[in-house]
Amino acid sequence: MTSETDVNLVVDIEKFVHMGFSVMRTDIARKMGGYFDRFKCLRGEDTYLSLKFLFNNKITIIPEPYGLYHTEASELVGCGFDTIPPLSAYLADPEDLVDSCPTEKRHILKGYFSLKALEQTVIYSLLGQGKKASELLHCYCSLDCRYPKQLALARLLIMAAPVLPSVRRIWHSSKAIGRRIKKISIVLKRCIN
Repeated sequence: MTSETDVNLVVDIEKFVHMGFSVMRTDIARKMGGYFDRFKCLRGEDTYLSLKFLFNNKITIIPEPYGLYHTEASELVGCGFDTIPPLSAYLADPEDLVDSCPTEKRHILKGYFSLKALEQTVIYSLLGQGKKASELLHCYCSLDCRYPKQLALARLLIMAAPVLPSVRRIWHSSKAIGRRIKKISIVLKRCIN
């Protein structure tokens, strides 16, 4: 990675390179400080190490799949969108990451933080956590944010946050009712024929 690397490429690499399928020399992992362990963290400790490594070392990506990644549908992983996911370690405590990042690449890391904060802001807003979303947005997305469309959407969702959980429930309920009506109509058609 160079100081000219596009932040979207960093996002794509971070999504593609999962620590469960990564190989790193032990001495480098120790030099990077290992996994995040400053406090009990349920989310993002692997990404924390991955980002440290990505910003400070050369990487090679082997495009052939050598593993299968499966997430279970528990509240721990955050699947289902009904619980408020914990803030990832790289957003909750970014100081060590920033300090380890070479100065000429810090603008890329800042852009990465902005994009991830915008994503998390949307999630918080959809779950009715407008205050939390607003604090996160304020912390990572300044007025000179590079992503004006995403920032505008995030601000709109923050304003709508108090009603969004109800809207989501109504939407999901109406979809469920629609599926039930469709099933009933199929059964009725079979009975008539």
